[in-house]
Amino acid sequence: HWQLCWLNPCVWALSDDFSNFRIFRSAAYMRLTWLAALAGVWTISCLCIRQYGKGILDSIVYNIRQPYRPVLALLLLFCSGAAYVLQPFVDHSNPDLSAMSFFEMESLEDITCSRRTAEVYPNLSTGSVSGVATYRFVNTSGQPQTAAFGLNPGYTVTSAQVNEQDVFYTTADYQENNMALTEVVLPAVENIELTLTYQGFPQESSALSTMQGRTEISRDYLCLENQDLAPYLLNIDASDGVLPVTVDVTLPTHMIALPFSTAEAKIVAKHDDGAVTWRYENSGFGGILYAGDYIREDIQTDSITLQFYFGRKHQSILDAAGATEAIKTVVNYCAEHYGPLSFSAGDTLKLIQSRVSGGGYATEGASLLDEEDFTTINLEDKNKGAVPGEVMIHELVHQWWGLSNMFDPSNEKDPWTAEGLTVYTTYRIVKELYGMDYAWENYVKPWRQATDDYYLNFYVRHPEYQSTLPEDKQLEISNHLSYVQQYCEMPLKILKAEELIGGEVVMDAVLKNLFNREIDWSHPYLTYQEFLDACGLTEEDLNLA
Repeated sequence: HWQLCWLNPCVWALSDDFSNFRIFRSAAYMRLTWLAALAGVWTISCLCIRQYGKGILDSIVYNIRQPYRPVLALLLLFCSGAAYVLQPFVDHSNPDLSAMSFFEMESLEDITCSRRTAEVYPNLSTGSVSGVATYRFVNTSGQPQTAAFGLNPGYTVTSAQVNEQDVFYTTADYQENNMALTEVVLPAVENIELTLTYQGFPQESSALSTMQGRTEISRDYLCLENQDLAPYLLNIDASDGVLPVTVDVTLPTHMIALPFSTAEAKIVAKHDDGAVTWRYENSGFGGILYAGDYIREDIQTDSITLQFYFGRKHQSILDAAGATEAIKTVVNYCAEHYGPLSFSAGDTLKLIQSRVSGGGYATEGASLLDEEDFTTINLEDKNKGAVPGEVMIHELVHQWWGLSNMFDPSNEKDPWTAEGLTVYTTYRIVKELYGMDYAWENYVKPWRQATDDYYLNFYVRHPEYQSTLPEDKQLEISNHLSYVQQYCEMPLKILKAEELIGGEVVMDAVLKNLFNREIDWSHPYLTYQEFLDACGLTEEDLNLA
């Protein structure tokens, strides 16, 4: 119900480094929808003004003798209702996020795709996208085939041509996982070159309607993921198991194109209007593209070269936090003690600062660093580090504990999260850099004090009373207690486990084995029980109270 939030619009986070173009447009659209409705109601109320002592109905009959009044009221209400129903910002996908009918489509037999290309033209003034996607098929069936594509629900296919001849295509109303299904009938010929022309304003998933802004397209930043970039082929396999792709994207000269993969984009054309066309070669049916006003800094560590891309506006904050040295320190320490990152591509890795989006993720050759992790207020969080440089260390350690090894997010009250191991690892790095006294004073001592206070907390000792409080107070207390559990109690438990099993060297071996364990991708999370089993301990052994 994001459209109904008048007093508290769904502007969940604003970016300091990049633009907020999409969020502000969404909020303005919602307000204008409300204003039209309220103006319509106000105009109707004016029709009810008593005339010559008459009642409401007789007064209405008298007032509507001037037809423009009721017509204006109805027009305003109609415009408001139409704006509510036809809003362009959020899709109408199936609310069941487990629905996977598009991705479970059976692949067609006797037809394969050998290559695809995409020419993408983001309109940075309107936030829309237009493009031309080409697919080369080999159809040995001797029969017509129907190719299925997933496309952002805000886009429309304006033409479909096979070997330069128009062909029939349809787009279904049903939407799923931020996709609308477009089907194209391919003729019964062997060599097929399908060209799809598309355009539109990318809609965001209804499941994330209160966290809009991820699909930002502006002069400072853009993010186009999979079906936002080009039509996603759903039911035809690659001819050799790998589908080569070439993507061209046209941007202003101040923006750098960053494919979220091992691919490197290069400028292949310059245009009279000051724009340039970037091209990169990749493979796969989808792909993610970031672009923005970035600065690139190459950081050489003992094991890998990091290409660090960050927003130009953020340079002073990162310089003050000693970002380059923090990155070197973390990569060298964690690679030596736990192992190299699983998503690095050979000896290089792109670290890309994104617009605030609620978290990061990684793939082969690239990793995302959320802008929120490097704001001034976060870099001054004493629970993550004594000084901003140490908070930088903390956030970068999440590349090992949080991205490479994930933690089950289903139980928000569970103290076993990525934060515990990340805070512990930060403490170990700081101890190695500045000595035991510094690490004790700035890490272990505050942990113990906060944990002691936690165990003395009235609502921890008597949780039955917390349920009697107003909901906002319950949430405030729960958030505070959960914060202490994750950032203070859990690191102390890991430190106690280190003492019980024989010291830092043994703990490093345990964590290295856990980091490099064989992962079950049906449940890829590192659990507390796995940690206890690796240490040969029980939950009772690590009780601190």
